[in-house]
Amino acid sequence: MHSSNGNETDTASDRSGRKSRRLLWLLGIGTAIPLAGVAVIVGLNIYNAQFRLTRERLDAAWQRWQQAAIDDYDITVRVRGSTQGVYQLEVRDGKVRKAWRNGQPFPSLRQAYPWTVEGLFTVVLEGDLERDQGSGTRPFTKVTFDAEDGHPIRYVRDSDQQRIVIEVNLTRR
Repeated sequence: MHSSNGNETDTASDRSGRKSRRLLWLLGIGTAIPLAGVAVIVGLNIYNAQFRLTRERLDAAWQRWQQAAIDDYDITVRVRGSTQGVYQLEVRDGKVRKAWRNGQPFPSLRQAYPWTVEGLFTVVLEGDLERDQGSGTRPFTKVTFDAEDGHPIRYVRDSDQQRIVIEVNLTRR
């Protein structure tokens, strides 16, 4: 009878030990999941910060574009979001020679300027920086620039009112 009592105690202590280990494991998981979530958020913020539109990044990309001295190119700019459109331009000697919006010719080639590389820098990106300085709520603007020649490749602007995505395909001629 004594030995069976010992076995019951051993079994009860084994069960208690397993419950304790299970509880510790659940507590560990309960702590790890929120910490992993925080790590993901911090990681995404660090990753996105490298693409955020800043004066320094804009000036560096503009300088690369100027140094590349690309005067002849074809460019397709796709705009999605609250504004939609596909802009196709032929730029020769730094000037727009032909331009279409959604397959239709522009009434005036001067109207196509914002969709040239220079126009994207001066009208779109520079304009965003200027507008953002005066606004209380600051939209998030992310830009990827070509590492070699500096032209914008992808632009995403998120604000309370709108989300705009611009994708640029440039072919040198």
